[in-house]
Amino acid sequence: LGGSWPGAETLAELRELLPPAAAWALDGVDDAVRLWRAELAWWRRVPADAELMIRSRLDGSEVVIGAVALLAFDAMLLTVALAAAAQGGGATAREVVDALC
Repeated sequence: LGGSWPGAETLAELRELLPPAAAWALDGVDDAVRLWRAELAWWRRVPADAELMIRSRLDGSEVVIGAVALLAFDAMLLTVALAAAAQGGGATAREVVDALC
């Protein structure tokens, strides 16, 4: 992530100080209230990146990390679905499910 990002005072400044490989998650997030969207953007990217890791080699830590990432994504989907169901499928819950899927 580099060393300059801890000094950021705004999300826009943080986005500028992060390397492109990390800054993309903050695209379209302009205030702290919307940081959940950055997390969901990251989670949406996990399966594709994990699939690449799994298919890159037949053995090694990259394959294991990719498999664990896919399991973590599945757990996140289950968590979001259960939370949405517990809230009775309200508008906020549907927004989170729609943003993730």
